Amino acid sequence: MARLYRYIYFRIFSWNLRTWGEGDLPQFNACLGLSGLTLLNLFSAQRLLPFALIGQSKLAVIVLWVTILLAHIRYFVLSGLYRRLDEEFRSQPLFQPRPGLAVVWGYVAVSIAVFLGFGGTGSAD
Repeated sequence: MARLYRYIYFRIFSWNLRTWGEGDLPQFNACLGLSGLTLLNLFSAQRLLPFALIGQSKLAVIVLWVTILLAHIRYFVLSGLYRRLDEEFRSQPLFQPRPGLAVVWGYVAVSIAVFLGFGGTGSAD
């Protein structure tokens, strides 16, 4: 599962790098995108689980998102992992661009669909 997560980061990073170049800081943009999707997944899980993970406070949501973002930055950027991911995934036949693109879009689509299907962060029932 962690390998798939790293792969999704790598695909977002490499797409951003190809599209806008190094000057757009693709390593941080990928962290932003992945953090947003992680927060979406946590909201979806909150609707499925019997306990309140976040509550209704906007400040709590912001603090949680910033915490997730900082964790991604520390894991991928500050550790230099984003530079090593190219070596890891370029040599793997399973992770060629076509199937890889389907994995990333599938993760994004399912995350959004599940979030919307469970009513997002609406008030408790």
